[in-house]
Amino acid sequence: MPTSRSKTLVLWFFFLSGVSGLIYEVVWARLLERVMGASVYSITTVLTVFMAGLALGSFIAGKIIDRRSDPLRIYGVLEGLIGVFCLLVPVIVAATIPIYRAAYQGFEATFHTFSLIRFLISGIVLLIPTTLMGATLPVLSKYFTTRYDNLGMTVGRLYAVNTFGAVIGSFAAGFVLMPSFGIMGTVFIAAGINIVVSALVFARYRREKAEAGGGRAPKVGKRDVKRPGMSDRERRGRSDSERRRGREGNVEPAQRESRNWVPTLVLVALACSGFAALVYQVAWMRTLSLIIGSSVYAMSLILTAYILGLAIGTTVFSRFVDRSRHLLSAFGTLQVGIGAAAILVVPVLGKLPVWMVAVVDSNKGSFATLMFVEFAIVFLIVLIPTVLMGGIFPTAIRLCTRRVESIGRSVGNVYAANTVGNILGAFAGGFLLIPWLGIQRTIAVAVVVNLVLGITILLSGTSPTRARKFVTAGVAALLLVAVVPAVPSWDPVIMSSGAYLYADTYMKEARSWDVSREDAIRLFGTVLYHKEGVATTVTVRQARSEIYLQSNGKTEASTGPDMRTQKLLAHAPMMLHQDPRDVLVIGLASGVTVGAALSYPVESIDCVEIAPAMIEVAETFFAEANGHCMDDPRLRMVIEDGRNHVAFTARRYDVMISQPSNPWIAGISNLFTREFFALARDRMNPGGVVGMWFQAYNMSPDEFRMIVRTFSEVFADASVWELDPGVDYMLVGTVGEMELDYKLLTERLADQSIGADLRSVGIRTPLDYTGLFLMGSGAMRSYAGDVPIHTDNGLQLEFSAPKNMYRQSKAEQLIGLDSYRSNPGIILTGLPEGGEGERVAEAVESRALCRRFLGRGMVAEEMGRLEEALNAYSDATNASPGEPEAMEALSRLLCHLGSALNRERHPEEALRYFEAAVKEAPDLPQPKCLLGTEYVKRGRIADAEAEFSRVLELDPNYAEAHLNMAMIHETRGEAGAQLAALERYLANAPAASNVREVRERIERLKQQVTPGLPVRPPQTPE
Repeated sequence: MPTSRSKTLVLWFFFLSGVSGLIYEVVWARLLERVMGASVYSITTVLTVFMAGLALGSFIAGKIIDRRSDPLRIYGVLEGLIGVFCLLVPVIVAATIPIYRAAYQGFEATFHTFSLIRFLISGIVLLIPTTLMGATLPVLSKYFTTRYDNLGMTVGRLYAVNTFGAVIGSFAAGFVLMPSFGIMGTVFIAAGINIVVSALVFARYRREKAEAGGGRAPKVGKRDVKRPGMSDRERRGRSDSERRRGREGNVEPAQRESRNWVPTLVLVALACSGFAALVYQVAWMRTLSLIIGSSVYAMSLILTAYILGLAIGTTVFSRFVDRSRHLLSAFGTLQVGIGAAAILVVPVLGKLPVWMVAVVDSNKGSFATLMFVEFAIVFLIVLIPTVLMGGIFPTAIRLCTRRVESIGRSVGNVYAANTVGNILGAFAGGFLLIPWLGIQRTIAVAVVVNLVLGITILLSGTSPTRARKFVTAGVAALLLVAVVPAVPSWDPVIMSSGAYLYADTYMKEARSWDVSREDAIRLFGTVLYHKEGVATTVTVRQARSEIYLQSNGKTEASTGPDMRTQKLLAHAPMMLHQDPRDVLVIGLASGVTVGAALSYPVESIDCVEIAPAMIEVAETFFAEANGHCMDDPRLRMVIEDGRNHVAFTARRYDVMISQPSNPWIAGISNLFTREFFALARDRMNPGGVVGMWFQAYNMSPDEFRMIVRTFSEVFADASVWELDPGVDYMLVGTVGEMELDYKLLTERLADQSIGADLRSVGIRTPLDYTGLFLMGSGAMRSYAGDVPIHTDNGLQLEFSAPKNMYRQSKAEQLIGLDSYRSNPGIILTGLPEGGEGERVAEAVESRALCRRFLGRGMVAEEMGRLEEALNAYSDATNASPGEPEAMEALSRLLCHLGSALNRERHPEEALRYFEAAVKEAPDLPQPKCLLGTEYVKRGRIADAEAEFSRVLELDPNYAEAHLNMAMIHETRGEAGAQLAALERYLANAPAASNVREVRERIERLKQQVTPGLPVRPPQTPE
């Protein structure tokens, strides 16, 4: 018989096994991203196969282990095999790539068919090690369980110890191991744990065998009281009831309800409960990713909090389960408790984004502190339901085990039933329920499952009093019919607010307007569209006249400030190709980039998009902005992960444009590794051009340098283009020598379609385009220095970028880039001959100098040195007169200084600044509005009206100009015109902070204009 010391050691071994098991789960998800893409499908595949293997292994081992007398030796073999097989998994995954490629090319047009094939291949790869893992629990249950009267505590403690190990593994994998050692290093560490545990287990087994005299461990007898290995003290200390229990063949007499149908009922209920548990996990993960973000750290802490709750619950309930005389009723009460706790969590989640604004704003200065606080919040939210879930397993074990000698089979059946339910819940929650019903209703479905289970079980079992049984069932029924339907629906404005990312903006607005955080969130537009899909929640907002597209609360595109970048992402690389015919765009979003690429005479564009909802959004809300690109027959949409498509497609392209989301989001950094850049290069036709968007904001200079170096290592001829200084950049590489043909550039700018699209974002002349060039290959390598290369194995960016999410990095990025700015002339060809060519070359160089001054001005402005910034912007406009960005920067700063002078009561000086601002940038609406307002103050109504009219000529939807025109009409007593102007203002700014006041004025004016008629409330565009 195992000694107390042996049991303690083996418990520690099983704890370490739990650590390694969750490390594998996290690492395998990363490995499969390379063949399945960074999508919900790869994560779900790992989760499903992982649980299927556990269920299969548990079931098989449960059938076998009861016939064995050496469970400790079997456990040692299992741990050793797990370590060996898991070492081989990365090699096997790499070896399956040709199979994936062949399947993709054969089923490229049928996404779901290919997904099924990927699932089957990955399942085969992972099934063996996961089956071995699943076998460990019933095997060790056989080793540990020697008495029926403490069966529940023994197996429950075993399960809890392993689950606590999983908590450590989940945390360590995401926060320590992969960031420090990379994927392969983490695999070696996890496999090393299993192999060391195996060796230690065998050593302990040999020690036990030697202590027993070298003989086989005796089999467990049928009667517990005569079982060998029990000390006299233990035997003497047993109560009369325990001895009676032993005489009755190890069947619990108190559990009179344990008739033959009870184990079957419990197993079915356990599967249903497991289904609900994973539905909760999937729904909570999706909800919390909207609130705390979807970085690798956010995902790790959500998973860790969930598993920790289960571990605590199992530990707590294991201590009581053996003493309960009415376990079936307890089992039903747990189900009711889970459902009740889960439904109470729903309104808390609905308000959490508002609270999270304050949490993030207060703690964003320390990444560790913010992670700790977020973990504490998540843990408290899921604590009660997960603790109750943790009590299910030991209770079910006790209910389903009739004899000690069948403990292996019982544990195997219970674990398998629960895990099968988990598998179905993970699949149904992510792929069926959330897309069909939404997240909140999906949670309600799981709540209904738990409550119905609870009612059914309670009415089936015994209870100390009939009253207690019926009261509990009645409470469950009341929750089912009254509380669940009455829970208020989440507000999509709040849930899609991106509190984790825009907390500082909301807090500033709340302080500025003296409103609550919730009202500050509502200032940022009304929701036009909100859809919870398989992989992401897509939202469309309207703020004033601009439309914003958000994914999981993060803005990905807009018809406002992002238009320039969205269009230049296409034009920057397309201009460098002599004759682009076949184009690949990774990421649809608003479709503006695709629309810009379609302005060229291409033959086909493949657009790869991972979220199908984006297609509907681009067609419905951004059709005008993207030029109705979705109706163009040259466009072919591919629903797939971008990297997956590049890796497996047989197609080759002339131009590739990648516009992923930010690399701090889990999975996105796969599109910035050396391996992906090499895949992209190899997918190009001769002379092909590859353009990769990359951010500079909320990013450290070393991270920026790392990507620049990685790209320049793959593309011998590479360059960096500055689409928005200090904010948006594009890495451009060519297969062959990079050349910008000046003559072709001029012709394309004169083209009706291409030229009009470029002029809409301020690119009017060849100089405007060449001004986007920042540096070539030589400067890139000098700038990057010896920073590490970003690789698939390291994925350094995925772990470092989230730590800089709140970093104000614009100034430091521009400072670092300043001395490496290069003359675009190094790639310019086809210049006119003679003096004209020389003048063009000088102008190009002057524009490069202008951009350098512009960058320095931005740095000074970011650092609050406004006089220095004003001088730098002036130098920029002098270096290259007419450069749009320099003129706009100078005009904007003049407006800022003029407004400051106004606040300091220097109106005449302020007026001069506003007039200078209008002169510098006559096409900008804001300076004209400010100048017009100054004219109103001075009674120069006609001059003010002229400025406001010019603004509306430039932008008919500019809301502030309509409000200002209403002010003009009010001074003249023109009520009808004032009413019309206010309604136009409201139509273009439906979520402005003064909406209520404007509506009240509209109502009063309607009474004046049409007295006696019913008042119709102003309509807000849907």
